[in-house]
Amino acid sequence: MTSVPYTTASVSSAPFSYSVAIVGGGIGGLTLALGLLKYPHIDVQIYESASSFGWIGAGVAIGPNGQRALELISPAAKAAFDKHATPNMWSSKAKNFAAYIVGKGERAGEVIMEAKNETGMQSVHRADFLDELVKAVPAERAHFKKCLQKIEDKDGSPIVMRFSDGTSVTADVVIGADGIHSNVRKYLLGTEAARPVFSGYVAYRGIINMDAAVEALGAEHAQNSTLICGPGKGAKPQLSNRSSAADIYSGQD
Repeated sequence: MTSVPYTTASVSSAPFSYSVAIVGGGIGGLTLALGLLKYPHIDVQIYESASSFGWIGAGVAIGPNGQRALELISPAAKAAFDKHATPNMWSSKAKNFAAYIVGKGERAGEVIMEAKNETGMQSVHRADFLDELVKAVPAERAHFKKCLQKIEDKDGSPIVMRFSDGTSVTADVVIGADGIHSNVRKYLLGTEAARPVFSGYVAYRGIINMDAAVEALGAEHAQNSTLICGPGKGAKPQLSNRSSAADIYSGQD
């Protein structure tokens, strides 16, 4: 098979010949903005409904494929992750993405398998990651208290975005990164089709200090990526800046 060389199309050097509006200032929205900032002809703006970028959340794990994608999108985004990424704490587990162990019954504690990859499991606290991404985005590109109410899209005209504060903006492209209750998704799919549907699974998340995690699980499972498997349920201790973010999953049998 003949290979096709990768080519990059040239773009206009004229400033702001194309406008992109990103609705939502979470990890996805900010990472996309950083990727688009590389292109001087694109005017990228972020519209966030909150009064500031939010700091809620717990551990976020990104595998080697995701890390490569971050690097391709924006070296600044990859650097933001690397600054706070926490790998497995044992050198012997450095390449472990997850150790799957039996969590109940006569075989409790038995290792089912150890999944390995080039980086092992690396995770970061969402707030730390988001904080670094925010620093890389020029302040003038971010607009707060902008709750999207309506999108007007007519052929041949720029897209009009109307916000709850009475203001409006136009853009050539609108991208929704506004979460599970996305107003952009509702516009594209309709309210009913965009409505979240319960999957049958629930995840309980919390953060505990490492000493408590070691006492409850033992050092090996608390300090390295582990998935404790049970019937219809599971638990996954996840490192977050050398503390332990405990994820408890429960699903339908």
